[in-house]
Amino acid sequence: MALSLEVNKAGMDGKTRLLFVDADETSFQVWQCMANVLDSLPPFEFYYASDATEALEVLEQVKPDVIVLNFPDEEAAEREVFLESLYGEHPPVVVTTDELERALEEDRALIYRIGCGSLDGIHKTLIAAASLASRALMTARVGSEMMH
Repeated sequence: MALSLEVNKAGMDGKTRLLFVDADETSFQVWQCMANVLDSLPPFEFYYASDATEALEVLEQVKPDVIVLNFPDEEAAEREVFLESLYGEHPPVVVTTDELERALEEDRALIYRIGCGSLDGIHKTLIAAASLASRALMTARVGSEMMH
Protein backbone atom coordinates (compact mmCIF):
# COMPACT_ATOMS: atom_id res chain seq x y z
CA MET A 1 0.00 0.00 0.00
CA ALA A 2 1.37 3.42 -0.93
CA LEU A 3 1.78 5.77 2.01
CA SER A 4 2.15 9.51 1.83
CA LEU A 5 2.38 12.43 4.17
CA GLU A 6 0.19 14.84 2.24
CA VAL A 7 -1.21 14.46 -1.21
CA ASN A 8 -1.55 17.67 -3.15
CA LYS A 9 -1.51 18.60 -6.80
CA ALA A 10 1.92 18.82 -8.42
CA GLY A 11 3.76 20.00 -5.33
CA MET A 12 2.06 23.39 -5.46
CA ASP A 13 3.05 24.03 -1.85
CA GLY A 14 6.75 24.03 -2.75
CA LYS A 15 7.53 20.60 -1.32
CA THR A 16 9.72 18.18 -3.23
CA ARG A 17 7.67 15.06 -3.94
CA LEU A 18 9.90 12.06 -3.21
CA LEU A 19 8.92 8.48 -4.00
CA PHE A 20 10.82 6.15 -1.67
CA VAL A 21 10.98 2.53 -2.79
CA ASP A 22 12.12 -0.01 -0.19
CA ALA A 23 10.79 -3.38 0.98
CA ASP A 24 11.28 -2.21 4.59
CA GLU A 25 8.67 0.33 5.72
CA THR A 26 10.69 1.04 8.88
CA SER A 27 13.50 2.32 6.69
CA PHE A 28 11.00 4.66 5.01
CA GLN A 29 10.00 6.00 8.42
CA VAL A 30 13.65 6.64 9.36
CA TRP A 31 14.14 8.64 6.15
CA GLN A 32 10.99 10.67 6.89
CA CYS A 33 12.23 11.45 10.40
CA MET A 34 15.63 12.50 9.09
CA ALA A 35 14.08 14.84 6.53
CA ASN A 36 11.81 16.37 9.16
CA VAL A 37 14.58 17.15 11.66
CA LEU A 38 17.20 18.50 9.27
CA ASP A 39 16.83 22.24 8.77
CA SER A 40 19.26 22.20 5.85
CA LEU A 41 16.78 20.30 3.66
CA PRO A 42 13.90 21.73 1.71
CA PRO A 43 10.49 20.38 2.69
CA PHE A 44 9.72 16.93 1.30
CA GLU A 45 6.43 15.23 0.64
CA PHE A 46 7.17 11.50 0.98
CA TYR A 47 5.46 8.66 -0.81
CA TYR A 48 6.27 5.01 -0.14
CA ALA A 49 6.21 1.90 -2.30
CA SER A 50 7.41 -1.51 -1.17
CA ASP A 51 8.32 -2.99 -4.57
CA ALA A 52 8.79 -2.20 -8.26
CA THR A 53 5.16 -2.85 -9.22
CA GLU A 54 3.78 -0.58 -6.52
CA ALA A 55 6.42 2.06 -7.32
CA LEU A 56 5.33 2.19 -10.95
CA GLU A 57 1.71 2.67 -9.85
CA VAL A 58 2.64 5.47 -7.43
CA LEU A 59 4.87 7.04 -10.09
CA GLU A 60 1.89 7.25 -12.45
CA GLN A 61 -0.48 8.61 -9.77
CA VAL A 62 1.74 11.04 -7.90
CA LYS A 63 4.25 12.15 -10.55
CA PRO A 64 7.06 12.63 -8.00
CA ASP A 65 9.92 15.08 -8.51
CA VAL A 66 12.54 12.47 -7.60
CA ILE A 67 12.70 8.75 -6.78
CA VAL A 68 14.96 7.05 -4.22
CA LEU A 69 15.46 3.30 -4.67
CA ASN A 70 16.75 1.92 -1.39
CA PHE A 71 16.97 -1.81 -2.00
CA PRO A 72 19.93 -3.64 -0.45
CA ASP A 73 22.44 -4.86 -3.02
CA GLU A 74 21.28 -8.44 -2.43
CA GLU A 75 17.83 -7.36 -3.69
CA ALA A 76 19.25 -5.92 -6.91
CA ALA A 77 16.73 -7.86 -9.02
CA GLU A 78 13.81 -5.79 -7.68
CA ARG A 79 15.76 -2.59 -8.29
CA GLU A 80 16.54 -3.67 -11.86
CA VAL A 81 12.88 -4.54 -12.56
CA PHE A 82 11.94 -0.97 -11.66
CA LEU A 83 14.77 0.65 -13.61
CA GLU A 84 14.08 -1.42 -16.71
CA SER A 85 10.39 -0.48 -16.51
CA LEU A 86 11.09 3.25 -16.74
CA TYR A 87 10.52 4.70 -20.17
CA GLY A 88 10.13 8.12 -21.71
CA GLU A 89 10.59 11.10 -19.47
CA HIS A 90 10.79 10.26 -15.80
CA PRO A 91 12.06 12.03 -12.70
CA PRO A 92 15.66 11.66 -11.58
CA VAL A 93 16.35 8.42 -9.73
CA VAL A 94 18.76 8.10 -6.80
CA VAL A 95 19.84 4.49 -6.34
CA THR A 96 21.48 3.70 -3.03
CA THR A 97 24.24 1.11 -3.18
CA ASP A 98 27.31 0.05 -1.26
CA GLU A 99 29.01 -1.23 -4.42
CA LEU A 100 31.20 1.71 -5.45
CA GLU A 101 32.65 -0.13 -8.44
CA ARG A 102 29.20 -0.85 -9.77
CA ALA A 103 28.10 2.75 -9.19
CA LEU A 104 31.03 3.99 -11.26
CA GLU A 105 30.42 1.46 -14.07
CA GLU A 106 26.72 2.13 -14.55
CA ASP A 107 25.87 4.77 -17.10
CA ARG A 108 22.11 5.31 -17.30
CA ALA A 109 20.45 8.59 -18.01
CA LEU A 110 19.27 10.43 -14.90
CA ILE A 111 20.38 7.75 -12.47
CA TYR A 112 22.65 8.78 -9.64
CA ARG A 113 24.04 6.33 -7.11
CA ILE A 114 25.12 7.32 -3.65
CA GLY A 115 25.99 5.03 -0.72
CA CYS A 116 23.89 5.70 2.38
CA GLY A 117 24.47 3.14 5.09
CA SER A 118 24.57 5.75 7.86
CA LEU A 119 22.62 8.78 9.07
CA ASP A 120 25.16 11.00 7.32
CA GLY A 121 24.63 8.97 4.15
CA ILE A 122 20.86 9.42 4.40
CA HIS A 123 21.37 13.15 4.88
CA LYS A 124 23.64 13.43 1.83
CA THR A 125 21.27 11.34 -0.26
CA LEU A 126 18.31 13.56 0.66
CA ILE A 127 20.35 16.64 -0.27
CA ALA A 128 21.24 15.05 -3.61
CA ALA A 129 17.60 14.10 -4.21
CA ALA A 130 16.43 17.65 -3.53
CA SER A 131 19.13 19.05 -5.79
CA LEU A 132 18.27 16.67 -8.64
CA ALA A 133 14.55 17.42 -8.33
CA SER A 134 15.27 21.15 -8.39
CA ARG A 135 17.49 20.83 -11.46
CA ALA A 136 14.92 18.71 -13.29
CA LEU A 137 12.20 21.25 -12.50
CA MET A 138 14.34 24.16 -13.73
CA THR A 139 15.21 22.26 -16.93
CA ALA A 140 11.52 21.54 -17.55
CA ARG A 141 10.63 25.21 -17.01
CA VAL A 142 13.35 26.40 -19.39
CA GLY A 143 12.19 23.89 -22.01
CA SER A 144 8.59 25.02 -21.58
CA GLU A 145 9.53 28.72 -21.89
CA MET A 146 11.54 28.05 -25.05
CA MET A 147 8.49 26.44 -26.67
CA HIS A 148 6.37 29.56 -26.09
